[in-house]
Amino acid sequence: MKLHKKLVFCLLLLFVFTNKQVEASHDPTSRGARSSALGGSSVAISDFWGVFNNSAVNAYTRKISVGAYFENRYLLKELSYRGLGLIIPVAEKDAFGLSVQQFGYSQYLESKVGLSYSKKFSESFAAGLQFDYLNTSIGEGLGSKNLFTFEFGLYSKFSKKLSVGFTAFNPARVKLNSYNDYNEYVSIVFKLGAKYDFSDNLSLITEVEKDILNSPILRIGLDYKLSEMFYVRGGLSTGVVSYSFGMGMKVKDFKFDIATSVHQVLGASPQVSLQYTF
Repeated sequence: MKLHKKLVFCLLLLFVFTNKQVEASHDPTSRGARSSALGGSSVAISDFWGVFNNSAVNAYTRKISVGAYFENRYLLKELSYRGLGLIIPVAEKDAFGLSVQQFGYSQYLESKVGLSYSKKFSESFAAGLQFDYLNTSIGEGLGSKNLFTFEFGLYSKFSKKLSVGFTAFNPARVKLNSYNDYNEYVSIVFKLGAKYDFSDNLSLITEVEKDILNSPILRIGLDYKLSEMFYVRGGLSTGVVSYSFGMGMKVKDFKFDIATSVHQVLGASPQVSLQYTF
């Protein structure tokens, strides 16, 4: 009972502090512990986790890669996120991506399956289009709802030091449900970010996220390469301010990242992710 009370309390706090107007979930929060450690910045980073965060960057992956992540949101297993991703490059400039994600537990479960196609038009510009299947399932016989939507991403390397990314999730504003005169929609979310490399070892990553119903959120992070094997990271996010930090390790074809973000009201959310390149 105490756990259920704590869960309800956390959900109420999320409602009060993070929403002015409420739409349905399936929010495109960044995935992967690297992005989490950088305050949630993700769309301007060219790495494997673009399969979740910005499909455009998948076109720069030239080897088959797989990865998985797990996040224990606010240390409650009922609010956990988990996912699997796969990138398969084709030809010389194209790639297909597949991502499978879940949030929640048996009494409230959100699932998302994304299939993307990415194309590199030049060494400095790429675009990606992703089709999404969304499912929301509520226990106790309350049923489930299936939806289809799409998202797209752009990525550009303006110079050797500066890269920029952009994504738009659910621009068609798919409707989830109707209750009398009230319509519930899946959120429309735009993200614009930039990555600047001060050197081979230090990068600054920033991002602005805008849900059409809520105020913009600014994210910022620093990524520092200690050696060829180890990385350390830190970041913050505005809105209801949260801080984050983490580290990464690369051993041959494996990449392992851990991170923790700390919400000023709800506490810590540890995350771990693992990637393998064939």
